Amino acid sequence: ASDYAKSGRVAVYSGDDVQGGCIYKFISDRPNSLASGTLYAADTENGRWVELSLNNPLLAQFGTLENILVHARDAAILAGATPQDRPEDIELSPHAPGAIFLTLTNNKKKARPNYYGSIYKIQEADGDPLALTFRGDTFLPGGPGHGHGAPFASPDNLAFDPQGNLWMSSDIWEGDVESGPYAGFGNNGLFVIPMRGPDAGAVIQVGHAPIDAELTGNTFAPS
Repeated sequence: ASDYAKSGRVAVYSGDDVQGGCIYKFISDRPNSLASGTLYAADTENGRWVELSLNNPLLAQFGTLENILVHARDAAILAGATPQDRPEDIELSPHAPGAIFLTLTNNKKKARPNYYGSIYKIQEADGDPLALTFRGDTFLPGGPGHGHGAPFASPDNLAFDPQGNLWMSSDIWEGDVESGPYAGFGNNGLFVIPMRGPDAGAVIQVGHAPIDAELTGNTFAPS
């Protein structure tokens, strides 16, 4: 996902879809160009973007910028970024400047596993994609009883429709469907989350995937 700030410089967000992966933001040096810039990683515990370059003294041991970028996950964690539960898709809100929504699919290996995952929200300071501080919160937790609409587990792909509603598809691994902590969730599904009105924030399931499959690549034509 990408966005243009008032200066024309570009902020590009990405995730690292592994257990313990980080959330990244690349900020370009020049307007309308990705030819050069600076990579940052999210410290969600303190609401800050940590720089991944030799300007950060914590990363001096890497020796070169190339080494930092090749080993971005190790560098990010050393610099103070927060390991996440499989950060997958990232989408920018069309109605709230600087609001970034992303899926944390799940984590089944850490000491306190998060089997169900969540949708996480980053709100950039002053709504500015170039900001180096933000407020981060869980927008919707997965699980059988999050209290507002249909249960879901392992959120994977996101998309905003032309009306600004958030759509999400899930990705429970085929070997986990209807077993262990995923019993009762059924096959993977497609969900819509209204962002305005009386049902704002409710999770509404609108589709089921075939057995051993997931729905992915949510896309909408212009209205």
